[in-house]
Amino acid sequence: MQLIRNIRIKGFRSIQAANIEGLSDLNIVFGQNDAGKSNVLRALNLFFNDQTNRGERISLDRDLHVPQKGKRRELWVKVEFETPDPYVDQLGPWFSVRKTWSHNNPTTPEWLVTCPEKIKVKKGGEAYKKRERVARRVLTQINFHYLPAIKGREVFNELLAEMYDVLSEDDGFRQTLATFATGIQNTTER
Repeated sequence: MQLIRNIRIKGFRSIQAANIEGLSDLNIVFGQNDAGKSNVLRALNLFFNDQTNRGERISLDRDLHVPQKGKRRELWVKVEFETPDPYVDQLGPWFSVRKTWSHNNPTTPEWLVTCPEKIKVKKGGEAYKKRERVARRVLTQINFHYLPAIKGREVFNELLAEMYDVLSEDDGFRQTLATFATGIQNTTER
């Protein structure tokens, strides 16, 4: 299932403004060195995990794109989602979440949740608050992991353990792993 429809990033590190559209189930990010590929992934990590790098919270001094004179000093990441089936009645077929960090709120982002026009509600009202709670619930079910270049065995072991924890919760994976282990055991006993 396609989950993310498009991504917009503004004012994050080397990214003055980016709009990434036409996403599918699997997406490959490629380009020349210093083109901003890692910063796109860091922006998504900030959006989903409140970290730019593993274990690093946002720092506007480091992460804010150099502003133009007179412009408001903020950065934001907006992700538009295909709504998972259980939430379509509350959010519509798609919804977006925009998180904004500024000097007014440098560590806790301001949220803006948008849905199709026919479900438009006034920000701050009860209907909006309910929609935001549902959107937050959907986002808590998404596991996004930013994997930078692995530079040490310790980091690799931590990432491997996290991956195993996520996969071990899946019954299909456990069954496949058991079948694989039995196959290895049968092969090595001969």
